[in-house]
Amino acid sequence: MMGRIVVVVTWCAAAGPVAFGCSEAEVPGGVADARPGQDASVWGPDIAEPEPPAPPEPPELPRMTPCPDGWRENVDPDNAALVTCDPWPEGGRQDCAEDEAHFPGRPGCERIGPPCPEGEWAAKIPEDARVLYVRAGEPEGGGGTREQPFGWIADAVAAANDGDVIALSKGLFDEEVRIDRAVTLLGACVLETRIAPSVPGAQPAALTLRAAVVVRNLQVGGAEGGVDVSRAAGMAELDSVVVRESTSVGVRVSFRGRLQATDLLVREIAEGDGRLGHGVEASGGAEVMLDRAVLERSRTSGVSVAEEGTALTAANLVVADTLTRESDALGGEGLWAGGGAHVTLERAVLERNRMFGVVVQEEGTVLTATDLLVLDTQARESDDSGGYGLVAGFAAQVTLERAVLERNRMFGALSQGEGTVLTATDLLVLDTQARESDGSGGYGLYAWGGAQVTLDRAMLSRNRGVGLVVEDEATVLMATNLAVSDTHEMQSDRTAGYGLSAEGGAQVTLDRAVLERNRELGVVIQGEGTVLTAVDVAISDTLSRGSDGTRGYGLGVFWGARVTLERAVLDRNRAFGVFAALDGTALLATDLVVSDTLSQESDGRDGDAVIILAGASAELERTRMLDNRGYALRAFGTDTTVTAVDIAVERTAEQACAIDTCSDATGGFGLASEGGATLDVRRFRSADNALVGVLVASGSALDLHEGIVSYNRIGANVQVDGYDLARLQDEVFYADNGVNTDSTRFKVPEPPEALDFDPEER
Repeated sequence: MMGRIVVVVTWCAAAGPVAFGCSEAEVPGGVADARPGQDASVWGPDIAEPEPPAPPEPPELPRMTPCPDGWRENVDPDNAALVTCDPWPEGGRQDCAEDEAHFPGRPGCERIGPPCPEGEWAAKIPEDARVLYVRAGEPEGGGGTREQPFGWIADAVAAANDGDVIALSKGLFDEEVRIDRAVTLLGACVLETRIAPSVPGAQPAALTLRAAVVVRNLQVGGAEGGVDVSRAAGMAELDSVVVRESTSVGVRVSFRGRLQATDLLVREIAEGDGRLGHGVEASGGAEVMLDRAVLERSRTSGVSVAEEGTALTAANLVVADTLTRESDALGGEGLWAGGGAHVTLERAVLERNRMFGVVVQEEGTVLTATDLLVLDTQARESDDSGGYGLVAGFAAQVTLERAVLERNRMFGALSQGEGTVLTATDLLVLDTQARESDGSGGYGLYAWGGAQVTLDRAMLSRNRGVGLVVEDEATVLMATNLAVSDTHEMQSDRTAGYGLSAEGGAQVTLDRAVLERNRELGVVIQGEGTVLTAVDVAISDTLSRGSDGTRGYGLGVFWGARVTLERAVLDRNRAFGVFAALDGTALLATDLVVSDTLSQESDGRDGDAVIILAGASAELERTRMLDNRGYALRAFGTDTTVTAVDIAVERTAEQACAIDTCSDATGGFGLASEGGATLDVRRFRSADNALVGVLVASGSALDLHEGIVSYNRIGANVQVDGYDLARLQDEVFYADNGVNTDSTRFKVPEPPEALDFDPEER
């Protein structure tokens, strides 16, 4: 049934012959002074007020506190709500002496083991065990007593039984040592007892352990590997041991060897003829447990863990300043795990390594980390490649809890490949830097190639290019309590700075998310098969592109992507709050608020709340569009279809440029269907817009049901010859407009181009 158009009598003369229902009999008493928002009965028939949208729930911030013992709370200078835990005192990690290390959570450098004694033997030697003494440089013929010690460690090992103690004097032992019985090897102190063969021999390392040997208070180095634990019967132990300036590997555990190390310092491991240069290497089903270990200035890898059945567990770990190989300038990663190995880290710091801070790859490889910091990873010197904070790839499994990836290069975190799973709770990815050579990259988290990423309480802030990228078919992101903020433009060309980008068929699910103060686009979803489903999301304060002041869109949906929003707010973005374009693109939004969209910074144009363009479709339910510029809701283009139920459009202003540069098309449109589009609206209000409440133009269709058009300069502007005006008056009331209807064909703003936000632009 066709409804009535109620027109206030005072405007009938001004409206002229195109005014709807302009007869005194149509005017109920008292309407002239009524305003939208009063009881619906004032307007005549029972017209329901549009149902308001429900507000979104805010996300929770990452819970980085309470800090581990000895770690201090650190409040971010740019964001007081961001509190992290710093393992170092205010002056940072200290450079320590040869026999010292600075462990996480400690105030400064600490000696490894006891101080050097006044005499030549350890100050404390067990009294309940047989003791064999060895003095460096002692002539042949000693019996292993304190008075007549052995001159070679090998002689003491040959004479020892399980349970014996071999006590070493101060001095340099220029020999390879192989121990195949469960003895204790006790140095006088780390600084002055050193095992360091000057030339390689038959053994794989300076100190080779093939039994449940306990090694304490000494230093190992020399012309070959430091310590080798392989095929050992029982658990070997290193307690207060320094491995320094050894070759190829500092500590190797392989072939089902087992090692437990406490207060371990591994420094300056050089590559050998077979290259390597690993600080700690575990493989072949080995089991390694580290507590309070510092691995620094190795080459190739600080830690390398490989092969199925191999397990490394480390607490209070530092891996720092790993260097690339001298021979080919490759390597430099802090921790590498592959081949099905399992790594567990607790309170671990990886900083100033090269190429990768942490890389975990291959099917069956698992990393589980709690209180993890990956900081300041640098590119390789040879080609400026890498600098990635954390990489999970090729079906590896990574689980993080309370992790900070900060000031890395190119990627804060990279998850790649089918079957790869990255799960993070309480994650911070901050200040990722561009590549030095060309200014590219700086992404916070990048997932592609079928990887699956699950985040809960994650913040990505002050990264470059894109805060969060999800790319390719079968790549999945599920994020709860997500914040992506302050993404900087690309350093190379001052473009991008997107908060979230998904494309190529990726699937993204957000539950309670905030994206704010990003650049160019807060969120961009594009490509056939790409899907974003977001509940309780806010996208605000998106800034213009740094290079030319264009864009600043809140949400862009392009090229056949599909977006579903439930309880969403888009506030104070630029040019467009929501921009959906091109065939197959679909937007479904329930409980949506788009407000205070600003005009484009470069030219003062646009400021539209929602534009659906060039064959895209949209379904809107319970929507508010308040205090925007240009258009509130604009459907434009052939095959573009929009339906809206329970929508309020208010106070749409002119474009910012209207003052002096674009006065021919000032904007201020409430609901508009143009260029062949179809727009159907039910239960609505379009009020207080600067120019037009509802617009139908250039071969388009507009159907209105159960609504109020009021306090606009023009209530309805119809630019389609012979348009069936009944389509605009199904229980629709026009009142208190400057002119209730008008057919002037004034110039409207040109629609934007449906740009392809291709990765090449990034």
